Amino acid sequence: MLKNLCSLLACLLLFLCSCKKIEEQLNFPPDNFEAYVNYRSETTAEISWKPSSDPDGDEITYSVEIGGKIVASKLTKTTYLVTNLSAGTNYQGRIIATDSKNAYKAAPFSISTYQEQVLFFNRNLGFVSYNLDGKRSWKALDDVQNTPALSNDTAFINDNVTLYAINLKDGATLMKVEHQQSAYTGITYHKGVLLFSSYLKIKAVRANDGTLLWSMPYDFVVREIIAADGIAYISAAERLIAVDLITGNVKWTAQTTQGFFSSLIAKNGVVYSLTTTEHDKQGRLHAFNAKTGNLLWNYIFDGTSLRLGGASAPTISGNLIYFPVHVYASGYYNFMYAVNTTTGTLAWKQPINDYGELYSVMSNDLGLFVCSTARLIKMDLKNGNTIWTSAGQYNASFTLAKDKIFATMGTFTGQTAVIDVATGQKTKTINTISDGSAPIVIRNGEVFYPSNRSGMAHSK
Repeated sequence: MLKNLCSLLACLLLFLCSCKKIEEQLNFPPDNFEAYVNYRSETTAEISWKPSSDPDGDEITYSVEIGGKIVASKLTKTTYLVTNLSAGTNYQGRIIATDSKNAYKAAPFSISTYQEQVLFFNRNLGFVSYNLDGKRSWKALDDVQNTPALSNDTAFINDNVTLYAINLKDGATLMKVEHQQSAYTGITYHKGVLLFSSYLKIKAVRANDGTLLWSMPYDFVVREIIAADGIAYISAAERLIAVDLITGNVKWTAQTTQGFFSSLIAKNGVVYSLTTTEHDKQGRLHAFNAKTGNLLWNYIFDGTSLRLGGASAPTISGNLIYFPVHVYASGYYNFMYAVNTTTGTLAWKQPINDYGELYSVMSNDLGLFVCSTARLIKMDLKNGNTIWTSAGQYNASFTLAKDKIFATMGTFTGQTAVIDVATGQKTKTINTISDGSAPIVIRNGEVFYPSNRSGMAHSK
């Protein structure tokens, strides 16, 4: 009897051991899950993944593998910041979910090269950086109304009361100095100096530490400040003022009774500006010697051009300067003018099929582009012939960045359209909350400013 009982217990023990081995053999790996790249900056990328679950109820931890090497392990959270990336390199990786019995399941991901950085700045978004896929890289400030200036890897921006220097790689604050700035204006950077208007004062401060170099009181409306070759140029109501960048001493002034000076463009030792008044009056395009202020020539036309706040400066390509003209005569008409920059004579004039006033014009080697609130148009640089027209609810502000145009669209919407300059077709949409200003775009180290701050591109 005892012998039989011992045999029974032995069989039972053997059975239990077998069950345990079967249980171990039947351990299931974690369930399938997905991994995502939230954003890519120049040297970092944030990876996130959906939590995996284990059929056996085992505890799960995660590892991050990049290029076949484990860079992090024993993680319980579902996000990870990959560092020390090279901007021009693609990376392949996996998130590996492992249970307590070492069964695992992997979810692959790809980190693309870092090429474009799209900087938005407005009251709704603050100051933020996106990539071209619409993924946000970082956010630096909550409420911004002014256009920043960029130099190397730093952005200089003001929230109306404080001047900030922001690292473009990660959005970190590098400098913070109290300096008031007028709302909806821009900062200009030139040779280590920042220039901006500040409630009845023009200010110049050192970019490295925010120290005030000089200030100039004024009793007029400042339209724009640009700089070239050590001289700052201030477009203000019926006068144009040139001052020394370092001392603030006035070098020359120009005045007009023929309307407001427009935004400015300086190139090859010449400062160009428009003055216009009403639709049925004459306007003028002026060319001033940048050092002396001597008038080199002016071209007279009928109508108004780029007169409203937020309009662009004229644009130059080769030896021609281009600007749209709005005429009222039994209805509204628009024309594009091309004037020779040396002689001040008309090269060509072409009608534009748009009844709304044109606010923005930009150009590069690929064409001439003009925008209203109803359409974006590409024209031939040599003769003004229309190449394509893209109709839409544009905000009249756009950024021309080589072979792409970034244009904000709609009223109180969150879309910035990316448009192919060759075809006029929209290739991408970046979903952001925008209040009308087009972004600053960085492509392979080159900075492209929006049309309403196009003169800043020459203030390097």
